[in-house]
Amino acid sequence: MRNLRIGTKLIISFGAITVILLGVVGFAAMSLSQLAAGTRLIVSDRIPKMNMASEINTAMADFRTAEAEHALASDPAQVAATAALMSKTRAIVDTDYAKLEPIVHYPIPRAALLKTKSTWDAYLKADEGMMALERAGQKDKAIATLIGPMRKSYETTSDAADEFVAAELVLAADTAKQAEHTFSIAKLLLALASTIALGGTIFLALTLIRLIAKP
Repeated sequence: MRNLRIGTKLIISFGAITVILLGVVGFAAMSLSQLAAGTRLIVSDRIPKMNMASEINTAMADFRTAEAEHALASDPAQVAATAALMSKTRAIVDTDYAKLEPIVHYPIPRAALLKTKSTWDAYLKADEGMMALERAGQKDKAIATLIGPMRKSYETTSDAADEFVAAELVLAADTAKQAEHTFSIAKLLLALASTIALGGTIFLALTLIRLIAKP
């Protein structure tokens, strides 16, 4: 370095600082890109899944309420209205499950989703039996079935749906934690880049002054 010209020394120093600075900024940019990806994952994947799971749970609860009202109803209009509500809420469950099934891949939430579906199918089968009792004029037996065996079946289904929501919530929390960690790294790298830029500028200025001051 001693035998090099002032201009060459400055170019080498500036080049070294620039390479280091670009490397740090590049890592920071990658971290910010990962942060953006994590945010998109939460907004476009985790939250919609939890919303659909909650909607499924609500629809199943509404279905059961409509079942009870249907079993107790004597007015034809009320019977028709509760039957329509049962069809509507059942369709919500079917639609949301059809959306969730192909996009839920992690083992724990997928197991909970499949359990929700299988227990819900079992509940609907029991519902068919209860409706058959109603049509046969055995309302007392139908109501006893609804508040007895079917209650346990419903609770199992509802618990499975809750497990799915909880599993997706854990994944969302993990993604948020990763995003927070990535953001901290990005801030650190950007601060380091600023320090390098400032330090490099001062170093080059001092080097230039010292070299010019030499005879």
